[in-house]
Amino acid sequence: MATPVTTLTQDVRTVKTRASATALLKKLGIAVADYGNFITKAVDADDERPYAVDLGAARQSLVIVFAAKKMPARKVKGVASCDGPDIDETEALAAAAKPAKPAKAPRAVKRTVTSVALELIRAGQSNAEVFAALQAEFNLDDGKKSYPAWYRRHLRVRFGETYAEPAGSIPAKAPKAAPAGPALSPAEIVARDVAQAAVKKAAKARRVAVAA
Repeated sequence: MATPVTTLTQDVRTVKTRASATALLKKLGIAVADYGNFITKAVDADDERPYAVDLGAARQSLVIVFAAKKMPARKVKGVASCDGPDIDETEALAAAAKPAKPAKAPRAVKRTVTSVALELIRAGQSNAEVFAALQAEFNLDDGKKSYPAWYRRHLRVRFGETYAEPAGSIPAKAPKAAPAGPALSPAEIVARDVAQAAVKKAAKARRVAVAA
């Protein structure tokens, strides 16, 4: 691909002091270390304006530097006190634009006890199944068997999500055994209750007497 060429007019400015010369180069954006490349001093000591500044060469060096560094195209600063036109190097740098950076891959979500427990409960697993999975993945001890029940309640209280234990996962409680001995008749039940009440009344009377 052909490199675009920028044509510059001859532009040399003479000034009285080196400070004035460096000020012109500073306005252009020339680096301090490069000032000596564009400033020459007249041999004749009687010259009133002994310092010559080659602004045309300075501008050309900026275009070359921008292209070499692949800097974004911009307009080179002009100098108000000189007759040379501003130089637009946009065309020279159009092909030097930086390519767009590739998008970063999304980070993998870290698996924790909480995230795994909530995931399994939402998937319909029982507390026993959830704890077995947590124990296998995170090496939990048996003292943490209550974790699945806690997370199940946490979903209900914190997020309003209710996930009941799957049917058949909770063992049914055995019915209470009937009291041993023959069944009492209604009259016997009344007599028993009266006797128990009398015992309680007598005990209360004794406590009152001791307190007095």
